[in-house]
Amino acid sequence: MSKNEQLALPPQPLDIPQPEHMPGYVPFGQDVIKQDEYRLSAEMHADWYDRSADYNQQMGFQESGVHRLHHEDSGLRYIAGLAMRGHSETQNSTVADRISADQIFNQSVKFKEASTQALSQIRDKLQEIETLERDVEQDGEVVPNEKRQSLNAYLETDVPVTFQNSYEKYITKIHDRGRVDTPDRVEWLAHAGNETLVNFLQWHDQRTMERNRDPQVCERIDAYREEMKARIADDVASGELPSAALDTLARIDNIKVTVGDVFDLLMTNTGGYHIYDSGRVVVEEDFDRELFRHEMYHAVFGKFNIAFMNEAMTEHLTLAAVNGDYQTVMPSLRGDKGKYVNYRSAMAAVLTSGINSDLLQPAIAAFIEGDGDGPTARDFHEILDASYGGVDVFAFLEDQFSSGFRRAEKNKPDAQYDDKASMAASYIKRGITILGVLARGGDRQQLLEKCQEQSPDNTLLREQIEEVARWAEYATLQAATK
Repeated sequence: MSKNEQLALPPQPLDIPQPEHMPGYVPFGQDVIKQDEYRLSAEMHADWYDRSADYNQQMGFQESGVHRLHHEDSGLRYIAGLAMRGHSETQNSTVADRISADQIFNQSVKFKEASTQALSQIRDKLQEIETLERDVEQDGEVVPNEKRQSLNAYLETDVPVTFQNSYEKYITKIHDRGRVDTPDRVEWLAHAGNETLVNFLQWHDQRTMERNRDPQVCERIDAYREEMKARIADDVASGELPSAALDTLARIDNIKVTVGDVFDLLMTNTGGYHIYDSGRVVVEEDFDRELFRHEMYHAVFGKFNIAFMNEAMTEHLTLAAVNGDYQTVMPSLRGDKGKYVNYRSAMAAVLTSGINSDLLQPAIAAFIEGDGDGPTARDFHEILDASYGGVDVFAFLEDQFSSGFRRAEKNKPDAQYDDKASMAASYIKRGITILGVLARGGDRQQLLEKCQEQSPDNTLLREQIEEVARWAEYATLQAATK
């Protein structure tokens, strides 16, 4: 048997799904905003607010004190019923009004079809929050659930009296059934009928759009854009950023910034996000300059073709732009905390644990280039791989993420995705450190003996040493056969 046949191939990366911030959920408000500020609820003329009264009057209906479209018998059912009755109640209206009624019905069907998916997704999310996100008792004290608390606060903000009345009716119904506690608004909305939920979405959509048009919000966005451009220019002039960063200045003004949907952001512990090549970033209502800059850097700079490095470098540059410290990558050595701490710790290990420990500037240049496969990125990959004995480092990092993620799922099955990914990043940090030791002349057996001496019960570390050693040995063999 040849040496080639005896040496096992290194483990191959698994395709661990890396979801967007909320898998499968298209934010209702943002979905229609993305269509050139086009709102299906407005097209349907069945919005939550008093404009519905104008259409009642135009179609020959009498005011009753409670607008039909504010009633739990929703506008969708009402308009559909109107059409099925052959417009008998509009017989005294003009032909133009009857044509308008036909258009409204046709558009209501389109609205129902378009909203079905969003409606079920939001209801599923509400039911999940209602079931899982509850206050807990610790040491005799009740600790509020922040996610649930935040959603309750949102449901109390600027909410029309219609929903308050519906909530109070729900409380009465619950008490009539013998419950003595008072349900919160999250429980009410999670159990609301489809008509109420549709009308809530219409209000939610309108409120989201109003926030995006708020002059103060627009002024803050413009101010942050100018600050960002000035800082990039200054940091290029001082040599902290490569000159290629100047190419991004023109793109900054072309990125659309949208105040996001509470279900897509607040409810998923996400402050904002950017989808590559979309020309748009989404931020939470109370976004600050750090969040704004982080998401804008995603949009105007480049990317690494590995998720944790992408987030780590974006956050590092964001923090560096605020306090001027570009050289210190390891979070524990910085004066600011920032986000993605485990990701940044893993990236710091990647850039410093190999033979060449001065890889930060090539990494920044590759990231800013704008193309994960461009010439600067290829140069970075070449010196990075050489620093670890010829191992394909990005493939190695993906494999380590997969291994770490599997272990996190096994040990913490109920943890959130982000928490599991953070655990996987810690696993990566240890793996790349081991690979660096081997690249600098370390020996697998010595590492195993040291592990046995210091941590005799740590089977996980021994397994990881063996796993990493296979990568190093495979790279050595590949180099010898070239």
